[in-house]
Amino acid sequence: MTTNITAHAQNAAHHLDLYRFLDADGNTDQVERVLARYDEGEGARYDDSETLETNGLDLEMLGIAMTHGLDIRGFSDIIARGEHSIDELNGLVEHFIDASEEALAEPDPAVRAFARIEGCGFDRFAA
Repeated sequence: MTTNITAHAQNAAHHLDLYRFLDADGNTDQVERVLARYDEGEGARYDDSETLETNGLDLEMLGIAMTHGLDIRGFSDIIARGEHSIDELNGLVEHFIDASEEALAEPDPAVRAFARIEGCGFDRFAA
């Protein structure tokens, strides 16, 4: 990773690396985490955060999504399943941020849903 990493990206990287190795109980396997630093770890669920970033994962956006309430543990499970490309993962994060910003702008989910269906802004439906 670059040395000019933001706090958001650093937080996202830390948490991705935290959930990269899990034991049989689903807890972080600290031994495997340490061994991986020396290229001796086995059983990684996905690439390390540096490799994910190099492949295009937007750690800055992921870190921002975490401040909006994104469950990084659940997101790491999505990465581990390997069903989505990096572009799709970035899209999921972007949609999460947009949805949480919409929720701040309009707390009523019915109004948000109607505005989304109609393809217009929330202000049109405000009382």
